[in-house]
Amino acid sequence: EDTGTPALAMDIRYIDSELFGVDLERRLDNGMTLTARAGFNEVDHLMDNFSLRTPPATPMRNRQNLTYGRGAMFDLSADWSGDEYSLVGGIDGRYANHDSRISNPANANFFIQNFNDIRRDVTSAFGIVRRNGADSDWELGLRYTHVAANADPVSFGGMMGMMATQAGMLADAFNTSDRSRQFDSVDIVAKYVRPLGDTLSLGIDVGSKARAPSYQELYLWLPLQATGGLADGRSYVGNLDLDVERSNEITLGLEWATSRFGFSPQVFYRRVDDYIQGVPAASTAANALATMMTGSAALMFDNVDAEIYGFDAGWRYALTEVVAFSGSASYTRGRRTDVDDNLYRLPPPNAMLALDATLQGWAARAEVVAYARQDKVSAFNEEMETPGYAVVNAQVSWQPVPSWRVDFRATNLFDRGYQDHLAGINRVRDVDIPVGERLYGAGRSFTVGAVFSF
Repeated sequence: EDTGTPALAMDIRYIDSELFGVDLERRLDNGMTLTARAGFNEVDHLMDNFSLRTPPATPMRNRQNLTYGRGAMFDLSADWSGDEYSLVGGIDGRYANHDSRISNPANANFFIQNFNDIRRDVTSAFGIVRRNGADSDWELGLRYTHVAANADPVSFGGMMGMMATQAGMLADAFNTSDRSRQFDSVDIVAKYVRPLGDTLSLGIDVGSKARAPSYQELYLWLPLQATGGLADGRSYVGNLDLDVERSNEITLGLEWATSRFGFSPQVFYRRVDDYIQGVPAASTAANALATMMTGSAALMFDNVDAEIYGFDAGWRYALTEVVAFSGSASYTRGRRTDVDDNLYRLPPPNAMLALDATLQGWAARAEVVAYARQDKVSAFNEEMETPGYAVVNAQVSWQPVPSWRVDFRATNLFDRGYQDHLAGINRVRDVDIPVGERLYGAGRSFTVGAVFSF
């Protein structure tokens, strides 16, 4: 209840959820395990822009959004393990319905039915075979997925003048279109690990994976920020002509491990055909309406071509039986290959370095987490650059007996002000962060926790 969400146009008044589930497992004498899971959920969710933040200058711009969702899921799988080979296979499904209605308590005539009985059903079948051999290990996985989506006609009321005209054009175009969509895809993944000596091994992963459009990417008929958490301050419209994303990836990695030292670097390259991203909207009505509401033209979800590549590495070195260094580093670069632009919302290069010490029931850790400047930003999306920063964290744990542990943690110990590049954009007026500026990370915080195991 009553949770401020400054990166969104509204704050949460309540989320009321009902969740039910059951898991069943049966182990057979031949080494096979059968697993069945089923679940159901139902959620009501209300947000508004006037209760928890400074309200709009006029009550006519008050907005509240009531959303309703319900869904069901099931998993059926069988897992068999032998001396050298193991097999897993099964089917699963996710079935969901969504509704969303925007209104104004100060104007009974105003409403926007931005999602009306959205259905998105996902059913798939999969199989995995693994071999753990003396000379090498390998794994092969295959999944077929069918996605069916549909939406009922939308409506609105209480708008005036040109705003009503533009909204009417968008609603008519949506309601007269064929909104039923079917997507079929096959994913395949292969992994291979081979020792190169007593302490070194090589790993190769290749895969081709697909992602069907979300219901927001398909059915957002009016330029709004109902984007499933994108929280970038821009208005988007959906696209009924979206195709399935297809990502083809290869990863090469090494693992070097001795009694005192471990190092595991890997590099990857991923080509994504029909990558779904916001691009400048082609609809005159959508751009006109978005400009009237926010001052900026709309973005439209569309398929583009892209490539993503980079590396990551982790390491650990034990100075003594008590003290050890550990760390990690990551670099990701993304580019559109159909035009000269960077991909949107990718993390900057980052690294972590930690010092750990353990002695007679006590454990201590000090770490520095650093992020470089992100200046490889998307021009099409008007993405803002972010400066680099580093924060220091510390933790001490005390375990007087095996069943008890007490943790003391300090995060951002020196109270460094920073902006995470993937954080949202502030939407709240009359606060110390201007509207449209990226939100800041949390300041210095202290946590005390206890763990009891039995």
